Amino acid sequence: NVPQRNDQNGLNDAMVIAGGASQETTNNSITTGFLKNPLTILQVMSFLLVLSSAIISLAPAPALIKTMGTDRATRTLSMISSAGAAVQIILSPLVGSILDSFGRKPLLSIALICITASNCMVAIHPTTLLICASKFITTLGVGFFFVASQAILADVTTTEAGLSSTKLGAIMGAQVAYISFGFFIGALLAGRLIAYGLRFCYTVSSAVSILPIMLLLLRMPETLEVDGRKVFNKFVIKKQILESPVSCLRLVTKRGKEIRRLAFILIILSFPFNMGDFFLHLRNATLGIITQVVFKLYCHVWSCRDCIKHLC
Repeated sequence: NVPQRNDQNGLNDAMVIAGGASQETTNNSITTGFLKNPLTILQVMSFLLVLSSAIISLAPAPALIKTMGTDRATRTLSMISSAGAAVQIILSPLVGSILDSFGRKPLLSIALICITASNCMVAIHPTTLLICASKFITTLGVGFFFVASQAILADVTTTEAGLSSTKLGAIMGAQVAYISFGFFIGALLAGRLIAYGLRFCYTVSSAVSILPIMLLLLRMPETLEVDGRKVFNKFVIKKQILESPVSCLRLVTKRGKEIRRLAFILIILSFPFNMGDFFLHLRNATLGIITQVVFKLYCHVWSCRDCIKHLC
């Protein structure tokens, strides 16, 4: 009887091991399916976020010019962009600590929900104050979203089986392609939707921005494991926030020639990013070109550029 019992126990153990292996295979197939891989979900979320932001890219400037005048509207939009950039610099240590202590999903959720809520408020009651607040919140939210997305890309490239860090460049290139395509479609829609009014643009943008929230909450897994998280120290964070402007200067002065050159190149490239409202006003005042014509020309140029890139 004893040998028979041992054989029965061995058979049970083998069945348990086989069941665990099949369950592991099933889990691996689930996590690598479409819209279940963290990398694919992140790319789709980035596309939808940029799409929703590009849809309202033309909306604030004409509305503020109508209510505040050209000079005040231009100064206000410039101040909003500058304030958003300054807040991002000051809060960057806090954002990094939140990402390392609580994971990637909480910050992504806060950024996306704030962007959607601000757009919904403008769609419901479009006032000058809400338009300015929405633009400021969107500037911060998009910046923090892409900071968290870079952290997720780093997690995926270092933890996913069979994926080495040398493929990070290819993955980031695909990420940029999704972002560019989202801006292309959003710019095309913005040139057409602006004819239907400010509230309609913000309504469509709000509807689109809900989609990445659903993907994040329903499909996106947490890429930072509990064992890899750090303890949140508010005293250290307070010191880092106070020193954050100085830290930017240290990055330029004490990190070597290569980092210094890269920093200056990024600074030069970032100059036109927050000057879209100024260029929009300048185009209206000096050239008198309507919005639809500009975006038709933009879309033709972008399409030709993509064709040349694919041919090369």
